[in-house]
Amino acid sequence: MTVTILAGLVMLGALVFIHESGHFVAAKLFKMGVPIFSLGMGPRLAGFTWNGTDYRVSMLPVGGYVKLAGADPFGEEDPDAVIDPELNFMNKPVWQRLIVMLAGPAFNLMLPFVLFTGALMLGEPQPDPSVGMVVPGSMAEKLGVMPYDKVVAVNGKPIDVWKDVADAFVTPTGKTVELDLLRGTTPVHASFPVAEFPKLPNGDLDAEMIGILASRPSSRIGVDDPTSPAAKAGLHTGDAIDKVDGVHVEDWYAMRAALDHGDHHDLAVLRQVDSEVTTVDLTIDADSAWQVREGEVLPDRWGILPVTLFVGTTPKGKPAKDAGVQVDDRIWSVDGNPVRSWTDLTHLVGATATEYVEGATPRSLHLVLIRAGKEVAIDFSPIMDKSFEGGVVRFHPVVGIGMYPSAFVAGPQVNKYYGPIEAFTRSTEDVWYLFTGTLAMLGNLLTGEAPPQETLGGPIEIFRLAGQGAERGIFSYVRLMGTISISLGVFNLLPVPVLDGGQILFYSIEGVRGRPLSLALREKLQMAGVLALVGLMLLVAVWDLNKWLVGA
Repeated sequence: MTVTILAGLVMLGALVFIHESGHFVAAKLFKMGVPIFSLGMGPRLAGFTWNGTDYRVSMLPVGGYVKLAGADPFGEEDPDAVIDPELNFMNKPVWQRLIVMLAGPAFNLMLPFVLFTGALMLGEPQPDPSVGMVVPGSMAEKLGVMPYDKVVAVNGKPIDVWKDVADAFVTPTGKTVELDLLRGTTPVHASFPVAEFPKLPNGDLDAEMIGILASRPSSRIGVDDPTSPAAKAGLHTGDAIDKVDGVHVEDWYAMRAALDHGDHHDLAVLRQVDSEVTTVDLTIDADSAWQVREGEVLPDRWGILPVTLFVGTTPKGKPAKDAGVQVDDRIWSVDGNPVRSWTDLTHLVGATATEYVEGATPRSLHLVLIRAGKEVAIDFSPIMDKSFEGGVVRFHPVVGIGMYPSAFVAGPQVNKYYGPIEAFTRSTEDVWYLFTGTLAMLGNLLTGEAPPQETLGGPIEIFRLAGQGAERGIFSYVRLMGTISISLGVFNLLPVPVLDGGQILFYSIEGVRGRPLSLALREKLQMAGVLALVGLMLLVAVWDLNKWLVGA
């Protein structure tokens, strides 16, 4: 909690400081007076005065403001102010006042260029080009790629991070994607024909079905047969095997390799009971009399299976829960097709729709589960679910089966260092993607496509996200700050009275008309804007608290 509060204060303070600095710098450029520069709102807590400006920290850490000489906080003329006419904001030309109002959001929009470029030059943590998981039955498996293989070149070009591998498959430039790999010290080559890349029903590339992932299956397991050696040893679905014969295992493949040697093993198992994780010591013995279930696609002499084959959650209101699917059920098959991985499940559910558009009706599917060692067959239809990717609305069929948490672990990481030009180019691409995504999301909010309670966030949400970003490391924290800065910049440009965009609108009208709108009209619009903004802030605070509590 302390980390979250500190990270949130730093991030919110930095974003407010940058925004208000924009107004401040522009005002000083045009020789306007700036009596107050405040971080926070309300009563003054501390500060100092220098060169005619009171730089202060105020009590409420929910924003900040720059008071311009001759104007009230809403950019209206302050009749009680007694100042030098040369410094009076309201005496300046309209175009200068417009620039001062635009400068705050502009600084917010420029900040990500600086943050992203600097972070990339200092080194971006990225997965190294080692194969984490090879999806069973995938193209990669058929071509002989194996877990822990290290990709050293793509299409003949040396690479050093996994992103280079992923980009080659997402945007192929030739008829094949050629991978040069090292298996230990042995060179291996794999050629992936682009024409055979698996596609989703809507025509998009089904990248996961190509079959190589950077992340690795964790040592969290599932047990579907109560007569198996695993079940007799006391192992449960959801357990994570931490040690085999006293030796720590990092992931599924390391755990499997350790179990392959010998018929008796001592296990240290991590088990979650309620909200507590405890260590349980168990022993497991091979049983030559035990038979693997007929038709098992992932036979194992211990009866230990990846947890990704098991139901982790069944959210309320989704078809699976209503149809009777239960947590810890093993997903055996969909429409007669065996499920060998979570990728299989998502692919087979995706195939129930011929097009991914609003109003499409996925066909019914036939789901076979293993529950307490017995088959359970259920027929039901998925629903089309709406999601947002880069601000764009996308639809896809879902059944409402969630994966067990911690089913995957990250592989090795390296720091990717970019030169100034490459870093700025990459930053420009990222900022443009985030900016257009923010505009698209704003459009979705206005049309009702995006639910505001899931899309909008205020100071509480910034604190929550800042804490998460800080826990993941400085690079994630900086990226998050840049992303939120873009949102703040766009939000403040909205033509709403009391926001910068509202003042920009008023001054633009004044520039066109040659005189401002009447004071009475401006006051009514300002009051409506204040009431709307306060109401929105209260709603957002409730939504933010709900997200925080659900996340906790």
